[in-house]
Amino acid sequence: MHTAEGTRLGWKREAKGNQMIRFTIILLLAVWAAIPTIRAIIITGACRSDEDCMEGKGRPACCSPLNPYTPVRVCKPLGAVGDPCHTATNRMRYPFPGIRTFWRCPCFEGWCVAKANGKIGTCEVVM
Repeated sequence: MHTAEGTRLGWKREAKGNQMIRFTIILLLAVWAAIPTIRAIIITGACRSDEDCMEGKGRPACCSPLNPYTPVRVCKPLGAVGDPCHTATNRMRYPFPGIRTFWRCPCFEGWCVAKANGKIGTCEVVM
């Protein structure tokens, strides 16, 4: 046996369900319409070694990972005074003949200076 209250609740549930279906359809249409505009990321400056970067850029640059989460290597400028750096670059020669694993280049001038026992520092000219 249906009551008036039960009938009203049924209508509310049905209306809410219809809203959800409409919202889902609109969202799917929006995503579908956006697909033709989505393009692949084009990475310029891909490299295999520091020498590739020096030849291509015409200025001091290193070949290092784009970011810590991707193996894609790109040419990046050497660090300027005040830029973040990794202390390991103080021990690596430039141009480095191997494959860099850290995503920051060595400092152009000076050294990478970090706080006690730190690995990340800033490029500074030490006198």
